[in-house]
Amino acid sequence: RDILGLPARLGGLGIGNPAADAQAAYYDARKIKSPLVDLLQQRTSSPAAAFSLQHHASRAVNTARNITSLECASALLDRLPAGSTAALSLRWAQEHGASAWLSALPLTAYGFNLTRRQFLDAVCLRYGWTPANLPSTCACGHQFTVEHALSCMKGGFISLRHNEVRDVLAELLSSVGHNVAVEPELQPMLGESVQPNQRNARLDVKAGGFWGGSRYETAFFDVRVFNPYAASYRTTAPASVFTSHDRQKRRLYERRVRDIEGGSFTPLVFSSNGVASKSSSAFIKRLASMIAATSVRRPTPKRWGGFAAEFPLHCCGQASCASGVPAVAGTPLPPTFRQPTPR
Repeated sequence: RDILGLPARLGGLGIGNPAADAQAAYYDARKIKSPLVDLLQQRTSSPAAAFSLQHHASRAVNTARNITSLECASALLDRLPAGSTAALSLRWAQEHGASAWLSALPLTAYGFNLTRRQFLDAVCLRYGWTPANLPSTCACGHQFTVEHALSCMKGGFISLRHNEVRDVLAELLSSVGHNVAVEPELQPMLGESVQPNQRNARLDVKAGGFWGGSRYETAFFDVRVFNPYAASYRTTAPASVFTSHDRQKRRLYERRVRDIEGGSFTPLVFSSNGVASKSSSAFIKRLASMIAATSVRRPTPKRWGGFAAEFPLHCCGQASCASGVPAVAGTPLPPTFRQPTPR
C-alpha cells in the first residue's frame, strides 16, 4: 500500500492513503490559504501581495512534498530484500519513462489507449504480480510464468513487441525524413575485412540526413526491446543493463555501417516497461524537434508529453500481450501510431 501511494514517477500509482496523509494535507492547506484568510479578514490590504504570498507558500508545500516522497521511496527500496522481485520491480518502475503510460492521456487517435485487460496486465508487470487467468504451460512446453513469457522466443511475442516499436519509429521518421526504409538492404560485401557476425547484418530502419549533417548521409537504427525483470538483471543497475545492450548492438553493426555504408549507426534500446537508453532518448528528442519544425501548428507541452509516451506505451502494450492473457482472452493488440483524422 505504501508503494502504491508514491507518485507515479517514483514507482507508485499516485493513490494516496487518506488515513496517513489527512493531517499533513490539512496543515498544508492552512499554509497555502493563510494569505487569503488574512486578506478576507482585512489583515492584508493588497490582493496582489496576498496572491504572491499564496504562490510562494504553494511552491514551498510542493517542494516539501517532493522531498518527503523521495525519502519514502528510498526508505521503501531499502526495506525490500536485495534481489527480490519486489525490489527489482520498484527499481525499474522508478526509471525515467517507466511511468509515462500512466500519466499520458488515453487518446485513441494516437494509439495511447489500453484496454482494461492490458492496463491490469501492465500494472501486474510493473509490480511483479501474477496476472489472472494465465495458462499453465507455454507453447514451448515449459511452465508458463510472467518472466518466461517475456523472454520465450516461441509464439511470436518477442517479435511483436520489437516490430511494434520499429514500425512506429519508421512511420514517424517518414513524416519528417527522406529515404526512409524498414529493414533496408545493405551493400554487398566485396572482400572487406569485418567480423563474421557482421556479414549477414540486418538493420531495422534507415533515414537520410537525420542527425543534421550531410543531407545524403544515411542514419541507420536498430531496435532492441528487452525484459528488465529477467533473473540475470536482479543485481544489476538499470544503467549498466542499458550500457551492455548498447555495446552489443554497436559491436554487431557500427563498424560495417561506418566503413561500408558510409553512414551513422544508433542503437535504440528500450525495456519492455518503457524505459529508454541514453541514445534512444537523444533520438526521441531529435525526432520531436524535427516534427516541431515541420508542423503547421506548434505542439503544446501537453501534446509533447503524449509524444514522449509514444514508445513507452507501445512497449508496455506489447509487454502486456507477452503475458499471455490477451492471447487467451482475445484482447486485440494496441494499434500502431497513426495521425488523427483531419477535421
